[in-house]
Amino acid sequence: MHAQSSQSTPHYGMKYFIRILFFALLLQAFAGCHLERIDALNVECPNPPVANFTVSTTSISLSESIVITNLSDPDAATYDWDFGNGETSKDFNASTSVTYNTAGTHEIILIVTDAEGCSATTRKTITVANELKFKTVLNLGSFGGIPLGAVERSDGQFHCLYNQSGIIKSVVMNPMNIDVTPSPVTIPVDINPNIASAHEGGFIVAGSKGNLAKVAVIGANQQKTNIEKEFQFTGASSSSAWGPVMNSTDEVICTGYRNNSNQFIPGLARISSSNSVTSPSVNNSNLNNYGGLSVVEQAGAAGNYYIAATKLNPYGGSASLLVSVSQSGIYGSHSSLAPITVAYKIMHLSGSTYVVIGSDNNSGKQYLIVVKPGGNQTWSLNMMTAVSDVCISNSDPSKVVVLGTAGNALGMAQINLSTGVADWDEFYSLADGSITGISIAPTSDGGYLTGGHYNHGGKNDFYLIKTNSTGKAE
Repeated sequence: MHAQSSQSTPHYGMKYFIRILFFALLLQAFAGCHLERIDALNVECPNPPVANFTVSTTSISLSESIVITNLSDPDAATYDWDFGNGETSKDFNASTSVTYNTAGTHEIILIVTDAEGCSATTRKTITVANELKFKTVLNLGSFGGIPLGAVERSDGQFHCLYNQSGIIKSVVMNPMNIDVTPSPVTIPVDINPNIASAHEGGFIVAGSKGNLAKVAVIGANQQKTNIEKEFQFTGASSSSAWGPVMNSTDEVICTGYRNNSNQFIPGLARISSSNSVTSPSVNNSNLNNYGGLSVVEQAGAAGNYYIAATKLNPYGGSASLLVSVSQSGIYGSHSSLAPITVAYKIMHLSGSTYVVIGSDNNSGKQYLIVVKPGGNQTWSLNMMTAVSDVCISNSDPSKVVVLGTAGNALGMAQINLSTGVADWDEFYSLADGSITGISIAPTSDGGYLTGGHYNHGGKNDFYLIKTNSTGKAE
């Protein structure tokens, strides 16, 4: 038995050895073939084409463009572009300018292929901030018109309202295609407008019709709503409405002036959704010869209001008062808004704090007053020669952005209410005319939409500016 076992050992060892040798040779052969294949692939494209391009910038805002320059081999067979915005091309100079209408990151890919089928790929990433920026002139026709305001609608379109020879007209702009002139819609409202306040993508217009005050609400859909009313302030022989806003119970509140034999008194009226008017008599000898230009509901005291009143007679704009009244017209108190002599607007900021902007007709200076418990703070707006509107800052609700005019330019500035210092200011002008600021409204992307009155060559047009969060439009 031992002899048989010792004789079989070499037999099995040789068998296993042959098998191992066979598999080793097979692996070597396979590896050799694989290496030969790799070498063959390298031989196919010893000099692949060059794929390269530059972009003017890698960081832009919505609707802005970048410039692309192709630096690839000019003799390649094909150029396949993907711009990351849904557009493609096969041209060498596919596009010198590419625009992005959606925020985020977008990758530009270029694949260059030569006549032998060899290719090379290069990529660049473009970051698009969620900020629209542009300036444009809305041509209001051969006779022009007077802008009343501009506001962003909930669908992102821009609603602009203007008065053309006594006819109220509205245009809605696509901010992604500002080169398309929108068709105006005539609003069937018979009113001589003094001012318009933005409201839910539309406007509340205040003014007069004959010797009556009048208000009308125009919806975001460019249609007149059911609120349209002409009325007389209590005790007046003639009236004119100013400073319309919507209160907490969805009534239109307006101030203005009531005139009796050139004796002016501030007016106050509430107009309900059914067009019923409540016009309490605001009587106090301290208010004689004053008229209201702006009104706001008092925070935490529904039905009570602050009126920013300006002395109209004699010497119009010689003083201004902050007047507190109840919705029944009961006079509460008044305080001076000096050095402001013409108070254009009062706005609620937060809590018990309000902001008033206006001018001093004596010095020509512009001011912002922070009205709050414990005493007012007054800041000089030295960058402006006139002020017209104010809104809460989109970036910091404790600050405001003021719209005005500086010489022939439209100006805007963000004001730190604790110091009165401007965090930033920007000015926009056109060489052939003057621009007066009319309205400013925050937009959903963190920027601002500004409307201006562009007067040039005896013609009036609408200067529309969309800025980013720091007032830049370019």
